[in-house]
Amino acid sequence: MKKLFLIVSLLILVSMILPACAPQVQEKVVEKIVEVTSTPAPKQEIKAKDPKSFVYAMYGEPPTLDPGWGYDTAEGLIVNNVYETLAFFKRQKASEFIPQLAEKWEISPDGKTYTFTIRKGVKFHNGDELTAEDVAYTYQRNLLQGGANSPMLLWTEPVYGIGIQDVTDVVQAKLDAMQPAPIPTTEASLTPEGQATSPEGTGTPAGEAVPTEAQVPTAVPIEKVSLVDNREALSKVDPGVLEDVCNVTKGAIKADNAAGTVVVTLAQPFAMFLATTAHQSGAILDKKWAVENKAWDGDCKTWQNYYSVTDETSPLSKIMNGTGPFKFDHWTPGEEIVMTKNENYWRKEAAWEGGPSGLAKFDSVIIKKVDEFGTRFAMMQAGDADVAIVDLVDSTQADSLVGEICDFNAEKDDFDCKPSATPDQPLRKFQGAPGVIRGDAMFTFNIKTEGGNNLLGSGKLDGNGITPDFFNDIHVRKAFNYCMDWDTLIADAYKGAAIQGIGVLIPGMPGWDPNGKKYSFDLKKCQEEIELAWGGQLKEKGFRVQVIYNTGNNVRQTAAQILQANFRQVDPKYQIEVLAVPWPVILKTTRDARGTIFFIGWQEDVHDAHNWVQPFLVGTYATSQNLPKEIKSQFQALVDKGIAETDTAKRAEIYKQVQDLEYENALGIRLGIPTRIFYEQRYVSGFYANPMFPDDYYFYALGK
Repeated sequence: MKKLFLIVSLLILVSMILPACAPQVQEKVVEKIVEVTSTPAPKQEIKAKDPKSFVYAMYGEPPTLDPGWGYDTAEGLIVNNVYETLAFFKRQKASEFIPQLAEKWEISPDGKTYTFTIRKGVKFHNGDELTAEDVAYTYQRNLLQGGANSPMLLWTEPVYGIGIQDVTDVVQAKLDAMQPAPIPTTEASLTPEGQATSPEGTGTPAGEAVPTEAQVPTAVPIEKVSLVDNREALSKVDPGVLEDVCNVTKGAIKADNAAGTVVVTLAQPFAMFLATTAHQSGAILDKKWAVENKAWDGDCKTWQNYYSVTDETSPLSKIMNGTGPFKFDHWTPGEEIVMTKNENYWRKEAAWEGGPSGLAKFDSVIIKKVDEFGTRFAMMQAGDADVAIVDLVDSTQADSLVGEICDFNAEKDDFDCKPSATPDQPLRKFQGAPGVIRGDAMFTFNIKTEGGNNLLGSGKLDGNGITPDFFNDIHVRKAFNYCMDWDTLIADAYKGAAIQGIGVLIPGMPGWDPNGKKYSFDLKKCQEEIELAWGGQLKEKGFRVQVIYNTGNNVRQTAAQILQANFRQVDPKYQIEVLAVPWPVILKTTRDARGTIFFIGWQEDVHDAHNWVQPFLVGTYATSQNLPKEIKSQFQALVDKGIAETDTAKRAEIYKQVQDLEYENALGIRLGIPTRIFYEQRYVSGFYANPMFPDDYYFYALGK
């Protein structure tokens, strides 16, 4: 239901988190503002090899380019440069917006109705003109396409109601309403006279006549088949119900092509809605083009056939047709994604004061997939990459090329730049800005095994594997927390530029408490907890589990290896095998709840506590973890209460309860919340960092 997200830093991505929310995801440490002040020129000229192209070297690549399905920052990096949204962020501001494909908008006094006036004269890259119908179709399609791992959790709550995480929840609610109320049975025993005798306070009051046993139909609970991500089950639902749900969706999102407006009516006031329209999942599609390419045809009788696509089955996964400053050219998997300048881009006036206007400055932007840091470093050194991802673990090597250092100034909400001790070097380094990203290790409570699952080893508690419900035992989860050495992780992987996570929130959110409950590294407690697990079986037999992390993500690799070493120190029978696999494999494995411990991150989609508690505890990651209903329901009640509350102090108290409950259940290992460090070539100009912008780069604003 989230924000899964490949969260990568500009040049330096502190990779622990990837969601949007996410999604949102290799980690990147996000900054708020990057505005470079002039510094003395180096003695030798530093200039670009090719001023008309921009090369970005990164590890990993997006699993999809469908804005309605993708939920990671690698996808968002491409989407937000090719597609456009109705509203857009005002430069570096996470909570201020400018009109983009909407010329303006109006919000009703009750906060429930948004009227967007659609910009005239905008054309898609294939030449089709943007219409209000395109906007309405995009929102309707996204909601109805749904899926637990899509970014639609950002949209379902405002449109359908708080607590609704997927369109199938609306379907199920309608089915439930159609069921006749069950006739309750009674504990009373029947006398020959047809009178009941009942224990005090139970059943039918004594002395009242009741039907004979033969007359009372037993209320047999109907076992529900989950509709979420279950297209087959959805297809068997009464077509009238499905059509009705579609009509409800269309009724909430109405286009008037003649007036050039789209009216969105929310289920309740939802302060995050405008920010949601600026999220990558709100990228506007060309309806005619989408239908021609076999996306949903817009007919309410057919939407269920397009529900819950996958990276492989979405017809828009490998093609794009937006209105943005760059056009999608090609994607060679494993090598590169290339965008070219849109020669017919609509923007004539600056996006913000001093911002970009007119055509993009680059003829092409080339996103290179380069997994090995040594190669990325060599590209930067030779000037073959304008920007490259540098994990914190590799920052010492990157620092050798830094000629200019920009330190974050919290008072100015900006950076102060000055020459480094080696001013002739070609790179500019930004450091110290607060991040809105985090990384964690999650436990899958009930690991799916259909078709086999090698991560479980033998699949038994025999010393050569684990059972699918291994992490259902609270003692196992606590043991893994006590075996994590945060000091070593932060020093080695984050190079000191992070703090230990406390619960699922980040600093600055209501409910965040720097002195809140958190686990600490304690091998003795680790041993005690693991010996209590599963009735003492692990103490006798041990266990073996395979843990995967995404190739190239050194923070996650380090975290996994710390667990591996510490469990081995407790007892060599406790075996953790650490494997590197491609990012798309990580996403698919976790989305299908087939992971054991999975390392993932989150970059917030909207700057609000709800965008943290919702995906982690009831949405995207709760689904990937396969959280038991009895645990998930406790969090759901608090999460719903938090988003409905408007008083800031009361919200903070609710989220404090959420934090404490998460600690008690030890749902995962809360790893690091990093500050931001990244690098760029010093000839690059126009860069700014917005914490909501996936992978940081809005290429339209850049120059050389």
